[in-house]
Amino acid sequence: MKLIKSLIVLFFLLLTYHEGCSQIDNSAFLSTGPDSVDQKIYLGINTTGYFKNNEYFNDIVEGYTLFGYNLIVKGGYQFNDNLNFEAGGFFRWDFGNEDFRTVLPYFKINYQWEKNTLTFGNINGWLAHQYIEPLYEFENFITNNPELGIQYLRKGNWYDLDIWVDWQNMIYPLDSAKEEIAGGLIFDGKIVNKNSFSLSIPLQFKVYHRGGQIDISNASLITRTNFAFGLKTNWKLSEASVLKEIETSAFYVTFNDNSGTELLPFNDGNGIFLNASVRSNNFGQFLLSYWNGNDFYSYQGGRLYQSLATEYGTPGYIEDRELIFLRYGYDLEIAKNSYLTLRGEPLYDLNNKSFEYSFALYFNLKLNYPLLKNK
Repeated sequence: MKLIKSLIVLFFLLLTYHEGCSQIDNSAFLSTGPDSVDQKIYLGINTTGYFKNNEYFNDIVEGYTLFGYNLIVKGGYQFNDNLNFEAGGFFRWDFGNEDFRTVLPYFKINYQWEKNTLTFGNINGWLAHQYIEPLYEFENFITNNPELGIQYLRKGNWYDLDIWVDWQNMIYPLDSAKEEIAGGLIFDGKIVNKNSFSLSIPLQFKVYHRGGQIDISNASLITRTNFAFGLKTNWKLSEASVLKEIETSAFYVTFNDNSGTELLPFNDGNGIFLNASVRSNNFGQFLLSYWNGNDFYSYQGGRLYQSLATEYGTPGYIEDRELIFLRYGYDLEIAKNSYLTLRGEPLYDLNNKSFEYSFALYFNLKLNYPLLKNK
């Protein structure tokens, strides 16, 4: 078994040396703004219908199914080439539930200049951050409320930057709960950036803090951080070939608990996350991943990667995790900016010598309808 594990690691490292953050392509899930600044006033609808069945049989996370839809209905006003405002509502309904799971207002101010974007209100969160999955659970866009706060984005030729704050729980004087804040930084620095090949060094940081001074809660203060750094490469092949793109990445991931009060069974940990993917022109994307985590925890991170049982697991259970994933994703464009997405994810647990899997279907529909155009 040790020889097999060594060969797996060597395989990924060789791929990374010769051949981005290699993950399954989530672009079909990302919301869109107006098609152009000609849309002075517009109606926007973004919805995801989801069916995800997780056939898991371990103590970290047991099987469960997500079935329903998320919906954002918004009106937008384009002040000028740089400034945009949107307002509306966010709705989540799980099938089999008589009531909406979530009903929230939607509010967004977006200011762009050159290669920079400053967003206030509903930030470009969830999958748009492009965190690796040990740090950020893919299902957050289904199960969590939209992220609210402030965000700075820069998309450049030589580096991309995402700095964000998500204010999750507001408190007022004598509240019985503490305030909760999450935030992070994602930096992708390109060493080589050519048309057919790129080599970059990604850095990803995440922090969760529970605290405050004006409440009367006796809950402990919490400050937990995750940091990941690695190497990623991307080869773009000929559009005429069967394979469109080859990507690989290797990450070293850390966890640190600086809360001062020991609430978890461990205060620090680490993991190795290796990926290699191929994307075809007609047959979707295949992604092979390897994870080896020791005493690892990440707030809102991928459930399968945790060393501590999640809300779906056996309470208090601890286990270092070593997993191999083979993911498949296919996006069929069924209308402009709208997709039918199919996913399959078999995985093998090297520690427990068990095979598990999940499969999913998503409808991602996006509409921006102009109500008044600029003259």
